[in-house]
Amino acid sequence: PTFWAAAGGDPHRLKGLDGVNLAPYILNENLERPHQTLFWKKENRAAIRNGDWKLLRFPDRPAELYDLSRDVSESNNLARKYPQKVRELYKRIFEWEGDLERPLWMLQRKYETLAMERMDSYRQVPIDAEPVSEED
Repeated sequence: PTFWAAAGGDPHRLKGLDGVNLAPYILNENLERPHQTLFWKKENRAAIRNGDWKLLRFPDRPAELYDLSRDVSESNNLARKYPQKVRELYKRIFEWEGDLERPLWMLQRKYETLAMERMDSYRQVPIDAEPVSEED
């Protein structure tokens, strides 16, 4: 919608698009947030921003969590301090990905979702259980 509006089009005439015209926000004509939640994805990497929280998911290392209201440079990873927030946002990314259209050459997402549910059903320890310390 932003580029449509910049080219002189009326964004309200666009149907079925997921987005908003960002020009009023960029030009400080609207000081509210254009979205409460934003998602990004590239290959196996993904990110979600929900309010001031931002989670980055990578295929080769643990997720990273940032509070952008206090750390705009994303230099203080809070993932270990807030594991519940990591789980919550990670799950939202996974749910969002389940709705994305897949390229024809990739396994259909519905099978990945079912595989995760099947794996969770065999899990010995519930995913939301508190971690056991080594001292126990």
